[in-house]
Amino acid sequence: MLSSAEEVCSIDDLLSKILALLPLGSLQVFKSVSKRWLSLISDPAFTALRSRVPNADHPKGLFFQLESASSVFVYLSLDSCCITTISFPYPTNSNYIMEVWQSCNGLLLCTHGPDKLYVYNPTTNHSKLLPLPHLWAPIWYIKPLAMAFDPTLSPHYKILYARQDYITRLVHLQIYSSEAGIWRPCAQTFSRTSFIAFDSRAVYWRDAIHWLSRIHVFHFSLKDMDNPLVEDHRTLYGIRYGGHDKLLVSRDCLLLVKMLPHQIMNVYESINHYSGWSLKYQVNLEPAPAPPLVDFNLLSLVIGETEEDSFLVLQVTGTGTRSCSMLLRFNIISKTFHHLCDLTQFHLRYTLKPYSSSFFFTPSLVAV
Repeated sequence: MLSSAEEVCSIDDLLSKILALLPLGSLQVFKSVSKRWLSLISDPAFTALRSRVPNADHPKGLFFQLESASSVFVYLSLDSCCITTISFPYPTNSNYIMEVWQSCNGLLLCTHGPDKLYVYNPTTNHSKLLPLPHLWAPIWYIKPLAMAFDPTLSPHYKILYARQDYITRLVHLQIYSSEAGIWRPCAQTFSRTSFIAFDSRAVYWRDAIHWLSRIHVFHFSLKDMDNPLVEDHRTLYGIRYGGHDKLLVSRDCLLLVKMLPHQIMNVYESINHYSGWSLKYQVNLEPAPAPPLVDFNLLSLVIGETEEDSFLVLQVTGTGTRSCSMLLRFNIISKTFHHLCDLTQFHLRYTLKPYSSSFFFTPSLVAV
């Protein structure tokens, strides 16, 4: 006679529902329990089931790209504060540097050289080489690409490519669908002024891609691809935005971070279907920990399960007997700093610039 635990484990549907509630680290271990459990956890249906669990996977760490090494990244775990170097699975015998341009819910959008475009899942260590869009002509330091992926809605992802025609001064859009495996051009063209600041800093939120211009927040809706629209939203009463201001997404909130003098930043949240912005946090980084901050770059903002758990991740430089570069975690409510790691030994790309090559890692089992 089977025990209650054995009876539960013998029912695939019930076992899947229980396993779907576990963190990915545990699931990777449980794959070795038996061939049946391996098959169950590896099934795309299980991935889809787990994707529907609210907040199943939170950001676990950050990737930083090294300055001189191809395909080599520094990885910082936010749980253990452990820092390691990781080589992504791309050709090492090449003169080209592998670039990560965007992170979206567990998937990374990457290029390798001028004519290789990949989507890579660091959790499964699987990647897919994508076809290039028509008239592919990116600039080395700007890639007019943005990824849209929400595993709670679909196992498929989309990529938006914006190409400027410098004769007509219009922007032509193409959209790649992983479900169809092809690029589809948009029949409609758009004003160049709408896409001046469209690059890898764009963020995906609620079936639309958003980016920050000088005085606007633009969004491109993916809901109706036969009638695409680029809509702009005048925000904060005409305040102009600088290169260090950012759009971020955390816990299904679209956040606008406005940098102010004296190490102060205002964090606004989009409300009521883009009808306005509500001040969520005012963050004052003074007094900062020793050594005093000379410069800092906001890498991300994570909204916690409770307000007391919300924090910023900052890349900072300080002065003292020697200059230093480090990562700090700043708790928004308690106004306390926590040292994550020292970056001085690493030569990171685009250090302390708006284009800083850092990307959140969110675990995901989705196939690319």
